[in-house]
Amino acid sequence: MATFIGDASKDELSKLSPAVIAVHVGLNVFLTIIAILGNSLILVALKKVSSLHTPTKLLFRCLAVCDLFVGLILHPLHVIGFILDYQLRIIGHHLDHATYVLSFVLCGLSIFVSTAISLDRLLALKLRLRYKKVVTLSRIRAAILGFLLLAVSIGLVYVFVDKIYALIITLICVAFSIVISTFSYVTIFRTLRKHQSIMQSRIYQVQPNGGGNPLNIAKYKKTVSSIAWVQLALIACYTPFIVGIVVIKVNNLTGFYSEMFWTFSGTFVYFNSSLNPFLYCWKLREVRQAASAAIRRYICCKSS
Repeated sequence: MATFIGDASKDELSKLSPAVIAVHVGLNVFLTIIAILGNSLILVALKKVSSLHTPTKLLFRCLAVCDLFVGLILHPLHVIGFILDYQLRIIGHHLDHATYVLSFVLCGLSIFVSTAISLDRLLALKLRLRYKKVVTLSRIRAAILGFLLLAVSIGLVYVFVDKIYALIITLICVAFSIVISTFSYVTIFRTLRKHQSIMQSRIYQVQPNGGGNPLNIAKYKKTVSSIAWVQLALIACYTPFIVGIVVIKVNNLTGFYSEMFWTFSGTFVYFNSSLNPFLYCWKLREVRQAASAAIRRYICCKSS
């Protein structure tokens, strides 16, 4: 989207070869399908997961919904904008604005929610018996609503106020989220190391699932490991984009190469939404089993 990065001319935007255009569009279509199918499957699988505290499960669902809408909306808009800019050599400003706002909302919400999950896991370990009373469904819903309003506000600032202000706010929020997540994981791993002499079968008096069953430390570790991998993947996918934006803005770079960076780094950001379902299935056994069962049921229904 040319309006985001610089003022690349139509002649510059037309330098892309048909092969590059075909690869880029094909890659985005493929990632769109993966994001839609994968996150839909995760949402179905999470209904069968009983080991997660209900508020924690809501956070995972929210993250999966964000990734699903990236596949349903952002990927198609990205492809359409790419074709308009490069193939038809038309700059769709209204389409750009819609894409920007939705990108801030969905990607921002994903960052905030993944940070909230890391903090939730820290509270589960530290609060013990008080965890259920502190981390309630109503409070998690309020937190998600607050995250959503913040993400929407940043998107509106970008479109209607000033792009630089929006980028500065975004960088501050991302940095703050990384600090909170890092603090949470460092504290969690330090606490777990103090208990490494204790058998994994030891039960802590934490009740994460609301059903009266205490939290098993092995399952707790798997949940922490899962969201840690999700956050590492998020950082890996977002870092090139954020660093590139800073470099381009500081050096006031414009033209074909800055536009190319925005286009392809945007795809890399959206790739995170296609990657997360695989991380859930890889790190969470119960999610993997529920997803496999859902696929088998679907195949059986089709075959019958």
